[in-house]
Amino acid sequence: MTNWLEQLEKMKKKYIGPEGSLTIMHDDAATRHILEAEDPLRRTSGCLRSYISKWEKEYDADDFLEPFFDWLDYGSGRSIVVKKCGSGKHLKQRIIFHNAKRNQTEVSFEVKEKGSFLKASYSKSGKNLPKGDLLYVWSLDEKVYAAEEPKHSAKQLKHTSFFDSGPVLMAGMIRIGRKGQVLLINPSSGHYKPDIEHFSRFYHYFLNQGASQNTTEWDRGGGGYKDKDWANFFE
Repeated sequence: MTNWLEQLEKMKKKYIGPEGSLTIMHDDAATRHILEAEDPLRRTSGCLRSYISKWEKEYDADDFLEPFFDWLDYGSGRSIVVKKCGSGKHLKQRIIFHNAKRNQTEVSFEVKEKGSFLKASYSKSGKNLPKGDLLYVWSLDEKVYAAEEPKHSAKQLKHTSFFDSGPVLMAGMIRIGRKGQVLLINPSSGHYKPDIEHFSRFYHYFLNQGASQNTTEWDRGGGGYKDKDWANFFE
């Protein structure tokens, strides 16, 4: 029997991106993010986290682990219920955009009114992005995708929804106002955790399109950046 921990290490190799990209493998969240990505039922890592902890406690460190999804769906984990998550196959699920659906969320930007107005619209339909806070990712081929949380769905939108947990260049939140105006952009992503260098590259992506520091609000909220680093962000 293959050690389940060795299988996990093999899984991680599937999500390694090119140098300079963001991946879901960081800190102590790597295991739950990988299991979320590998879950055929697309359950969210936020709920899986509680079950992963209980699964690990059932085994000694040197023991062979029962594969997590076997334990969760068919073994003793099936009877465990975590509040707000459900149990087993009824855990909260995340949305996955496959190519056609993801392409509908590709965003085009236009700098207007002498650089004071940044407009965002969907590339395929030409419609303005809806008002509110949307999740965005910047893909490896430097395209931006954005979507809002569905209002009447049990499934949850995550940054990993766009590329099925694959690597990206940037991820965060974009706030849209009237007429598609971009009011704010930040680096808040629990899955990808962009550092300030990634956010800076995204900022310069907009500068190259004619935007300026004042075209929209650049907010470090959720990034955890140090004051001294943020002070140099716009230089």
